Amino acid sequence: MKRPRRILIIRPDRIGDVIMATPLIRALRQTSPEAFIAALVRPHTAPLLRHNPHLDRILLDDFEGADGGRKGFRAKVRELRRLKFDTALMLLPT
Repeated sequence: MKRPRRILIIRPDRIGDVIMATPLIRALRQTSPEAFIAALVRPHTAPLLRHNPHLDRILLDDFEGADGGRKGFRAKVRELRRLKFDTALMLLPT
């Protein structure tokens, strides 16, 4: 099995769960140092990851704001498709 090259971590809601995801982000970077790693999070949790050296990009899931409605949803889908992720990890709440 090939190592993933473009990884999306989806953890959009709770502050504590975003913090608990940081060891996973570090482990992904250690096992796939060449991979592009992004996190899709809610705007209020983005500052928790802003200075994480293991992330290449933070994407916002602002369904109550800019990403709201059908138009916003379609724009977010286009953005994610452009980034061509080959692996997505949806982390469930604890």
